Order: sequence, then C-alpha cells, then structure tokens
Amino acid sequence: MSIKWKIYKTIFRYTESPVSIEKPYIKPQFPMVYDLSSDPHEDNNLFYTDLTNGWILGPDFKLIGEYARSVKEYPNIKVGEDFKGYKP
Repeated sequence: MSIKWKIYKTIFRYTESPVSIEKPYIKPQFPMVYDLSSDPHEDNNLFYTDLTNGWILGPDFKLIGEYARSVKEYPNIKVGEDFKGYKP
C-alpha cells in the first residue's frame, strides 16, 4: 500500500515479489518516503537520512481517510455481481 502526494511517495507495506502469493506483505518499522523529483528510482528512503519528514504523514492520513469514506459511501461490487447503481 503506497500513496503518492505531489512529489512524494510513502510506502506503508510491500511484497518482495509482485506476483508472489506465498510471501506475505512486509510492513516496515517506519513508512518508506521517497522524493520522486530527485529520486525517481526510489533508492533513498528519506526516513533513513532525516526523521523530520514525519510531516508527510499528515497529507497521507488525510488521503487514506478520504478513501475510506468513499468506499463506505460507494462500496465495491462483489466479483461476478452486476452493477445496479448506488443507493440514493
């Protein structure tokens, strides 16, 4: 699970392999934060060099909250189910 906000990307959990079912998600001790404008290959985790980057979590948690509210209001349909519209 990751969030891109402006030029920053925050990774909260990841897997070793994109198609590996047998390996579980890895949750790092601290979220991994990258400045994509100066580090497009995500080589340098900003939390390793400067712990004052915690401010980025504020916008991240705001986006997570907005997503959670939208899924509650407009839930995903089940696999194989026909979409019948949203409740008014």
